[in-house]
Amino acid sequence: GDTRPVVMHLRAETCSRCSVDVEGEAKVCVAGRSIDYRLSGEVADRNASRFTLDSYPYPNPQTPGTHMGHLDAIWAGGDEISITDTLRVINPDGSWSSDKQPAEPSRFRLHRGTETNFRTAC
Repeated sequence: GDTRPVVMHLRAETCSRCSVDVEGEAKVCVAGRSIDYRLSGEVADRNASRFTLDSYPYPNPQTPGTHMGHLDAIWAGGDEISITDTLRVINPDGSWSSDKQPAEPSRFRLHRGTETNFRTAC
């Protein structure tokens, strides 16, 4: 499986006219650098114990390689979030092919940290 470290900075969106409930950024640490993502999603219940996020590589969404995709998250109200990530593989030419995608999702846990932890993670 994929063992690259992942860090996220998530924020609840409180704007009543906004189309998302959660937004943020993520970094996947790889070989002394990071792959950066923008995140946006919606909560599935009133307590935000379940939510989904879509991730977009930033600044270039067509960067070749294995990337975070659609994330399903479970939060029990403490300092840990369990994530199931449907990974996406982008081909060297920037295209996406359904027959080249991972068969199994990636699963990992996030633990509460500080903004400094996020900024200095990679």
